[in-house]
Amino acid sequence: MGIQGFYSMFQHLQKTVGLDSLNGKWLIIDGNFVIYKYGIGIRKMQAINNKRQADAKLSNHVFTVVYFSHMLMQRNIKPFWVFDGINVSDMKTKIITKRNDRITTSKEKLEEVEGEDYIKHYKKSLKITSDMYNECKHALDLMGVAHMSAFGEADADCAMLSGVNNDICGVYTEDSDILMFGGECIFSGIDFETNTIKSITKNDTFTYLKYLSGNVLTYEKYLKFMIIMGTDYCAGIKGISKNVLFKFYINCNMDTNEMFEKIRENKNKITIDDTEYKLNYQRSLPMKIDDIYQLYSNATPEFDAVDIQTYLDTKKEPDIERLKLFLTRCNFDKPFILNIIKNISDDRVV
Repeated sequence: MGIQGFYSMFQHLQKTVGLDSLNGKWLIIDGNFVIYKYGIGIRKMQAINNKRQADAKLSNHVFTVVYFSHMLMQRNIKPFWVFDGINVSDMKTKIITKRNDRITTSKEKLEEVEGEDYIKHYKKSLKITSDMYNECKHALDLMGVAHMSAFGEADADCAMLSGVNNDICGVYTEDSDILMFGGECIFSGIDFETNTIKSITKNDTFTYLKYLSGNVLTYEKYLKFMIIMGTDYCAGIKGISKNVLFKFYINCNMDTNEMFEKIRENKNKITIDDTEYKLNYQRSLPMKIDDIYQLYSNATPEFDAVDIQTYLDTKKEPDIERLKLFLTRCNFDKPFILNIIKNISDDRVV
């Protein structure tokens, strides 16, 4: 999801900070990521408990957005959820088709397997439908929580939204593509027990690679290196670690044309620090680099920044009674509902 090998290459640049450092700030939430991440965790527990509800109406998605929003708001962090829209770029169509095929296969496997295999396919069978999206948005409306739908995939809009004003601290996601689309900081690994969260910035990753390059790396060459690492839009170069790949990139004057020419001349074999590597990559990768670079560098928001600012400045009141009714219909237990309601509006009688 995002740049392949990004977190392993830049793990030392991730910082763990207290949630109190986000106090009073807006946090953009990558809706798809959070629902899949936490919804899958819930599905795993259901599978372990042998609750085979693959065809039943589940409310994991609603629980996820309600619980996650509730926990942030308790800490005076203001969530702003962004969900994928219905328009998908041509580059992403094939990827989504393959993803849907894997979901279908996993659903079919549920009838044939047991034990750990059942849990594995049960987790993979989650697909967010338009009805599920609508239920999530309805729950957020009733809670008085801000949200919007992107024109297409949420990556670019999450990145653009994070720069609307200084009260937005970043994007909660594991999709490093958001940094390539212009976002500055992404958060992940939130822990509500220790009240900590992990963060990494584009500036830190760029500065690190620029140092390794002898301070000659430009932002264009930085982006192109991210692309040859591999993205959601193309598979990257395989058979070599990302750190060694960057050394090779430097040796090729950070010129992708020179890089692929050397790879072809040596029949996909290169030698770095006296070690030989046999590389693999899709034949179409060299032709895709410029197109993907343009996609990242020319991303423009599908929203009006003034409208967004006005929306964020407008206080959204929760609808307590309708929220109670909706959560009850979602089969959440009474203590959970009462706790949510109490913390959303302490001055109301539940």
